[in-house]
Amino acid sequence: MSTINHSTPPRTYVGRVSQALSQLGNALANGNPDVSISARIGQKRGSNWYWRFATNLVDFTFYPLEGKGHCDRAWNRETKEIYLTQGHWLSFVVLTALFTTFCILLIPVTWTIGYPIYKAGKS
Repeated sequence: MSTINHSTPPRTYVGRVSQALSQLGNALANGNPDVSISARIGQKRGSNWYWRFATNLVDFTFYPLEGKGHCDRAWNRETKEIYLTQGHWLSFVVLTALFTTFCILLIPVTWTIGYPIYKAGKS
């Protein structure tokens, strides 16, 4: 059983739906349904080539919206959650298919829409 996540929920409709889809994806990949894919990746970051690849791809995708360290921040927001880290190889196939597909679809959107906003906020 997981503990209650006390982090601040996303304020926008798109943010709430995105978080829900990420948690659904993690559940489909045999993970905790209260934890996002980004937090799951952030927890394991750097432990081997797979998790480094996953961290780099997801962080690159969300860089225009948040800057560096998306997966680390997601993991730090959900540190009170219990993670299901053991998994069948099929869990990793599902997880990989989900995050790579979503990242490939989101990169053009985040970098086209988000990067100008991010850059304007930094200057």
